[in-house]
Amino acid sequence: MSRLGIDTKQNIQIDYTIAPLGARIVAYIIDFLIIAGFSFIFGVIGDSLGDTYYSSETITIIFNYLFAFPLFFYHLISELTMNGQSVGKRVKQIKVMKLDGTSATFSSYFLRFLLRVPLDYLFGLAVIFFNGKGQRLGDLAAGTTIINIQKQVNLSDITLYEMEENYVMNFPEVMNLKDSEINLIRRILAKRKYERKHESVIMLSNKIQEILSIRREGTSSYDEYRFLQDLVKDFNHHYNQQ
Repeated sequence: MSRLGIDTKQNIQIDYTIAPLGARIVAYIIDFLIIAGFSFIFGVIGDSLGDTYYSSETITIIFNYLFAFPLFFYHLISELTMNGQSVGKRVKQIKVMKLDGTSATFSSYFLRFLLRVPLDYLFGLAVIFFNGKGQRLGDLAAGTTIINIQKQVNLSDITLYEMEENYVMNFPEVMNLKDSEINLIRRILAKRKYERKHESVIMLSNKIQEILSIRREGTSSYDEYRFLQDLVKDFNHHYNQQ
């Protein structure tokens, strides 16, 4: 699987897995079947209404166009309302994301939509294959790609953050962190589980201490990885107490 390295605002690189081409094709097929299915249903209803009322041809045309509009914008509407996913993408657990690691904006989704027909239908697969970042023409224009968001969590990763009885928070300042920053810490901990002294762990630890104005009084055995673990534990404890 191809991976995409993203430098966050905290100057930490996070690796995302590019959505496999097969998953994107299956997601597209699912979405196509949904659109085709609704188109067929609306077509039957429109014909039925046309047979029932006068000016049947006019009624059929109006009805079909009325429901063709949202179907035509299916992908744009889905990605805007489902946080970068359509039904097919949600089934395959993939989503649209900006190359800088942030969520795509309306302009990004709209650019992807504009170039979907006809350019991406003609050259999309070729561009994705040779691009290396999972981008079709619409993604290149919008600065987006599609990533795999399938959760791959080991049992050991889950038990790592189980709360002890009568747990006492070490760093109450952690509540000043945003959810996105806590998630960043979680991803670094999972990624560097067997590389606890990796540069990214040290950089993130130093950055978090700077943000929270924490002056940590510790020993050499209390390393940066453990500090980040304790932050996540403190955050989880506070969250569970609410």
